[in-house]
Formats: sequence, structure tokens, C-alpha cells
Amino acid sequence: MPTTAGRFVSCDMNIQETPLPTKRCCKCKTDKPFSDFFRSRCEKDGYQKQCKPCQKENQQKCREKRKLSGRLNYSQEEHRRRKHEVMSHYSGGDPACACCGESTLEFLSIDHINGGGSEHRKQLRQPGKRSTMYRWLKRNGYPPGYRVLCHNCNQALGTWGYCPHQKSQNAA
Repeated sequence: MPTTAGRFVSCDMNIQETPLPTKRCCKCKTDKPFSDFFRSRCEKDGYQKQCKPCQKENQQKCREKRKLSGRLNYSQEEHRRRKHEVMSHYSGGDPACACCGESTLEFLSIDHINGGGSEHRKQLRQPGKRSTMYRWLKRNGYPPGYRVLCHNCNQALGTWGYCPHQKSQNAA
């Protein structure tokens, strides 16, 4: 007879494992362990209705559908709207770079006129969220000390201390 730590164990013991509780996925209709479901406070059992693989497949389909339609999700649309609003305010009308006149919204950014933009952004940063700079500017009544620059002009000012557009205008 086999022994375990000085005790005899019978080989013919019928040990039945208790089955793990399962849940049926509402999409693939298969019973799966609860570990295959994400947690949910809304459901009575505390787990979502679809299993993780089905949910992942569903999310991929939605992303592809949104890309094909050219639509942005809500947070992207809200961010773009807020950016346009802030840029319009600091440009005094249609958003445009104060240095070179670039007006493509994707190329524009907010410049801290007296520097310190990096530190200011670090103070405003919230983990897992997009930049809150535009929200902060609006909430604080569009304070002075900011202007609209394109990324090229803003980068040149930060790196070299001057913008090539200004240097070429002064030389002429």
C-alpha cells in the first residue's frame, strides 16, 4: 500500500472532485468557469453575461465597424470639440498658429508663453485619461499666458528658443 507521510492510503478510494461553478455565456451558449468572465457590479452573480473571448470578438467587430464608417468614439469627438473651442478662443477666431498661420487643427497645440508647459501638464495629468489641458483652460476661464502654435513652431521655440519663421521674417 502506498504511504503518505507515515499514513496508509487506499488506492481504491473514490475521490470525487467538487465541480467548479460554471456560467453559460449568452453568446456562444457554452458553460464556462467563472474565471472566463469579467466581473460586473450590475449582474446578480457579479459576472458579465458574455465570456471573455466572446466579448473580445465583439469589441474587435465594433472597432472595425467604427473605422470603416470613419466615426470617432465619443471621447475622441469630445476631445476634438473641446480642442477646437480652446484653439478658437486663443486664436481670436478660427484656430491658427500665431507664428506661421497653420490652420490644420491636428497640427495645433497650446503654448505656455512664459514656458513651464511640461511642469504644468504633469500637475494636471490624471492616470489613464487623455490630456486635461483643454478642460483646465476652459474651466479656469481661458487665463492669459497661453497662445496657439503649430507643433513645429512650439518645438522650435522649446528647443532653440526661437522659431525659424520669426528668424526669416526678421532677416527680410
